[in-house]
Amino acid sequence: MHADKYYVLKWLFPLLFFQIYLSLSVALFYGGPWPWPVDDPDRLLLYLLVAQLSILGGYLAGGLVRRPGNQPLDERKARRFFDVCLVLSLLMMIPTSLTRSGNALPDVLYGLQNAGKAYNENFQRLLEGNPYVSAEYVRILLSMLLTSTFPLLIYLWGQLSWLRRSLGIVVALFNVALYIAIGTNKGIADTFITLPFLLLVANWSGGIKFRLMRIRYLLLFCLAFALFLTFFAMGQKERAGNVGEAGYLPTGETLLFTDRQYGTYAQWMPKGVMIVYESLARYLGQGYYALSMSFDLDSPSTYGLGHSMFLSRNADTLLGTDYFTSNSLPSVLEKERKWSMMALWHSLYTWLASDLGHWGVMGAMFAFAFLLSVSWRRALDRQGVVWVTMLYMMVILFYYTPANNQLFQVGETSAAFTLAVLWLIFSGDRLFLRRPS
Repeated sequence: MHADKYYVLKWLFPLLFFQIYLSLSVALFYGGPWPWPVDDPDRLLLYLLVAQLSILGGYLAGGLVRRPGNQPLDERKARRFFDVCLVLSLLMMIPTSLTRSGNALPDVLYGLQNAGKAYNENFQRLLEGNPYVSAEYVRILLSMLLTSTFPLLIYLWGQLSWLRRSLGIVVALFNVALYIAIGTNKGIADTFITLPFLLLVANWSGGIKFRLMRIRYLLLFCLAFALFLTFFAMGQKERAGNVGEAGYLPTGETLLFTDRQYGTYAQWMPKGVMIVYESLARYLGQGYYALSMSFDLDSPSTYGLGHSMFLSRNADTLLGTDYFTSNSLPSVLEKERKWSMMALWHSLYTWLASDLGHWGVMGAMFAFAFLLSVSWRRALDRQGVVWVTMLYMMVILFYYTPANNQLFQVGETSAAFTLAVLWLIFSGDRLFLRRPS
């Protein structure tokens, strides 16, 4: 029996959280401000229910994995690994800013004042050609180490010197500033959604000592959340096409409008709050709508490459074809139903179905939940380092599941996931455990 009487509840926390979160996203899809014209709503609901059952099964299966004995984490080795990650992240700051924003240092003020305009201008810059793209390939080679910096900063916080902490904060804030400068929510959102999980597991595993329910921490969290929503609203008001302000979505075949005229929410919500509510519902819902349209489409297998734009594009370039890009399910959906592959969102389920078929996706969700379960447990037991990186990536994957395939669309996180899986398969994290005396 575990010494901590609440251990099982702590281990189950991510499962409970994401089951509630995904259930709320489904409820918002069916009962929110957007009247999605789904042909067969019962079929979609059944599919989403089975997906959540697959996640439940995978997470519980992770609890059957045996712990690696009672070997504790060797904090000295873990700090050395973090040092390597931190130094590489510091060295890559300016090259990353050049490739992603066009400037050596992020222009945060411009991004704050003109969030939508900054996004549109940077999108156009990338379309015209990125002279600093080589930095992205360097990041792919270093992906697992660069991805590890932020989660390990939080997880090892109690064992880090003030210098390591300060430099780690610089890296984290620089990353957030970069995404603010280009008017994109991703960098801020990734930090905001993963930080509570990392703080919880660091606290519950004994790495950080603080009382979670102190009023000052709750106030700081609420303030950060309010600032994120403010930036999000600013971006939505200025995005191309004025979709946030006007409350509509161009679906390709028609324009879909919100229920502002008849919905009760529009009668009591201030306009700024209403835009945020509708925009969040649009982000979470359009992926499910695209999924519903994809059920009866015929598309050939893309052999493990169609789920990722990065992989499919590079495979097409290497082989001199357009097979993998044009036969991914989102691409077929665009050709058949005019639902844009690039301008609109597709859920993780739709992307994975390109390679696995719709019901084969259930096996993938089982596997991802299994990884979430094992990584959270190893982090709780303080018996992993790269397991913490895997936990960070799985939290991002499940958060974005309704809306897109966040983890595998770009080369850096695709490579980080692959390298982390290989590292863990070959028991690489045992290097960070103390040898029994």
